[in-house]
Amino acid sequence: MGKIFTSFADALAQPAKADGVFLDLHFAKPAGARSKPFPDDLAPLRRIRSLRVQGARVGDLPVGVSVLTSLRTLEVVASGLRVFPEAVRAFLRLEDLSLGHNGIARVPGWIGEVTRLRSLDLRVNRIAAIPSGVGALHRLEDLDLSGNRLRTFPEAVLGATRLRKLLLASNGLSVIPSEVSALKRLYFLSLRGNRIREVPEAIAQLTLTSLWLDENLITDVPDALGALRGSLRCLGLSRTPLAKKKMVRDRLKKLLPKTKIFW
Repeated sequence: MGKIFTSFADALAQPAKADGVFLDLHFAKPAGARSKPFPDDLAPLRRIRSLRVQGARVGDLPVGVSVLTSLRTLEVVASGLRVFPEAVRAFLRLEDLSLGHNGIARVPGWIGEVTRLRSLDLRVNRIAAIPSGVGALHRLEDLDLSGNRLRTFPEAVLGATRLRKLLLASNGLSVIPSEVSALKRLYFLSLRGNRIREVPEAIAQLTLTSLWLDENLITDVPDALGALRGSLRCLGLSRTPLAKKKMVRDRLKKLLPKTKIFW
């Protein structure tokens, strides 16, 4: 790993050493009226590859951040973001983006232009809909939308056919569409903490190793789930009505004899 700077001041004091390295910034206290978490001129740092910011309380990223076009990783977590940063649009080399634990309500359609994204973490925000642009992210492998305000399954994600991990926990979802079977590379699916009542047979067309359905309203699962016996290692069904049905539990043990089932 390259050199890690823990403040903009340190990195700007040695701009020649900041090429291709990492900035890892943690703000223990919210920035006050007289202090700015981001300096006005970031041009000397335009070749840094990773920027991680926590606790900055910025509301939005300043326009000046757009010069950091060599970024591969951007994390701005628990920093009071109220909007999805427009600056991200300039980061065409970006592979990993984490904007979790903020107050973002809308994901812009242009997110599909950031075509190198492999990981997108938007957990614990206020997002109620996912734009079609997410489906254009054909390199996307990990997507975390847990803890948002989604009430229907975000169909846009079905276009991201390279997805391997999809987390939709703690939303308000009530239906898993059969079309989820289009995500042929998916191996980890978390839907815990929703309002789901039925598990579609189409899930058995995937090669899941982990399926988390805890804290839902599920009362039964299809026999088709037995098709996952060769791949499924973990199945979470705790805090569901299903957990109290001994006959169903016994049937699942026979369908999935090698799967660790969490009741």
